[in-house]
Amino acid sequence: MNEIIHPSSEFAQTIGFTSDRFGGWLWRNNGRIVFSFLISKQPNQGNLSELIKAIEIMGLRVAVSTPLERMANYLAKRNFVPHLEQDPQLGSIEVWERSPSYLGIPNQPKEGEFYQHFKGGKYQIMCVSNSVWIPDSGSEFRSDFVKDSETEEIWCIYRHEFGNTLVDSRNAAIAAPHVIYHPPEDVLYSWARELNNFLTPKDDVARFVKIRPSGLAKGEFEVPKDFDGDDV
Repeated sequence: MNEIIHPSSEFAQTIGFTSDRFGGWLWRNNGRIVFSFLISKQPNQGNLSELIKAIEIMGLRVAVSTPLERMANYLAKRNFVPHLEQDPQLGSIEVWERSPSYLGIPNQPKEGEFYQHFKGGKYQIMCVSNSVWIPDSGSEFRSDFVKDSETEEIWCIYRHEFGNTLVDSRNAAIAAPHVIYHPPEDVLYSWARELNNFLTPKDDVARFVKIRPSGLAKGEFEVPKDFDGDDV
């Protein structure tokens, strides 16, 4: 059951959700604090980061529904990942939450180290990050939903300065050609550069077919006229 959090409430004051700092609203839902159309009235002051930290210190999870592009960029660089949820009124909506790997794991790989992938191929770690797809470089990205024509599974694809990364519904990532984002057994995610041209050939990548986000709820899929394997 959803409980709206009013800026005048004691809880809102405790976490810093005040009307002078933010517009929009929050509500509590099953151990989560959900942000909806949240905007900062004092941009670039760190208020949003403080709000998220205050909520998580209390043992609650932060979720952001249907963020605008600027907010999505902010969330992506802070280890949030999107997934689809069913809303009684809106149907299928995009919700962002912390990556399962956010807390980190001991013995994580280090930059410059080499890693032998379990499918074969040798990789050198480029950058270590708890983010699911964005390296700690401040790079911009854009995302689309795609459908695997072989398994019927819906993925997200993220385009960034190192290439492209596909993320499935379990937040596990696979790589497009030239870059691998490999989740080791301990679920820490790390970036690695391919050294032996081992990864997916173009005809395999092309099986991931772009779909319209607006068509997700209805199951409508569309292949753009300009689609080719290089897009993925």
